[in-house]
Amino acid sequence: MRNCILVTVSLFVFVYSQAQTATVTLSEKFKLKDPVSIKKVGASYYSMVVDYKNMQFAYSAKLDKVKLGVEIVKYDGNMQEAKRVILHGPDKTFGPFPPRMYIFGQNILVFYYQVKEDNKIQLSFSVIDPETLAETKTKDLYIVQQANPGFRKGMQAILHNTLALKESDDKKYLQLSQSGNTSEIFVCDIDDHTEVRNSAFTREAQTLQEGHKYLLPLGRYGVNMVRYYTEVEQFATIDFN
Repeated sequence: MRNCILVTVSLFVFVYSQAQTATVTLSEKFKLKDPVSIKKVGASYYSMVVDYKNMQFAYSAKLDKVKLGVEIVKYDGNMQEAKRVILHGPDKTFGPFPPRMYIFGQNILVFYYQVKEDNKIQLSFSVIDPETLAETKTKDLYIVQQANPGFRKGMQAILHNTLALKESDDKKYLQLSQSGNTSEIFVCDIDDHTEVRNSAFTREAQTLQEGHKYLLPLGRYGVNMVRYYTEVEQFATIDFN
């Protein structure tokens, strides 16, 4: 019994002697108040703030009436706001689908939708300079073949629209796929110089029947092949070649 106690005490002394004293240092209180995700580039942090104030119109108006505002905000290492810009000026020009911000390498990419003539929905992206938050490049990618419904169908269209972004295994490309409301699927790659490569789309894929309309992208295989999980619990692998 005495030996057991001695061993226990010895172990306690050994473990205690190996413990390190931890020092906790708190930064200044964050200026960030918006519930958004934060991305880091270099020593600074960035967020995209979307003004959804009239998003409720999706439930009562057509898709072309759903307008969103987008701000890009830069924070220093202590999360104090350093700069804020309104993308494309104060007028709400984005919508109906929500935008996405993605950090690819040292590039800040903002993907967004805008309603054009004949109610066509344009998918585009802008490259944002991390220092000045100025747009250095804007590129139109694809026209979403989406009808302009109102009320419930408009709400469903917003919920089912899917913009998937995934880096290639070698980190050389950002792989994009756009799908969700029609049988048409668009894919492309964006390289580390923000140039668009390997654009392709399919309009009448054999696997995309009525029960397969709403697709969840699982990943890209090769240049022009994409695999989806459909609403009828099946895989759909689509070859664009």
